Amino acid sequence: MPALLEAARDSDAEVRLQAIQALGALGAAPELPAMINLILSPRDPADRNPLQQATLALLPKTKTAQPTLLLSGLTSADDDAKPHFIALLPALGDPTPWQQLEPT
Repeated sequence: MPALLEAARDSDAEVRLQAIQALGALGAAPELPAMINLILSPRDPADRNPLQQATLALLPKTKTAQPTLLLSGLTSADDDAKPHFIALLPALGDPTPWQQLEPT
């Protein structure tokens, strides 16, 4: 997977897209933090949609740190990245992360 993660930051947009799609199909729990980081700071902002889809494909393969990682990404995301994290939260299937977002 390190080669795919490196390719996901390649200067060629098509190489990045293919690597991102492969990470979604082949990746597992160890790749989730890197995918979060890629959404936070992609090579090109246009990569965020494919990264969101690939991360969505990874979530069923990762059970333990999902809410913590996604909320961490959301809280450190800029305004352009936040919608991508918000779109991933329902995939968790657990309302607990949402409750942490509600103002007190």
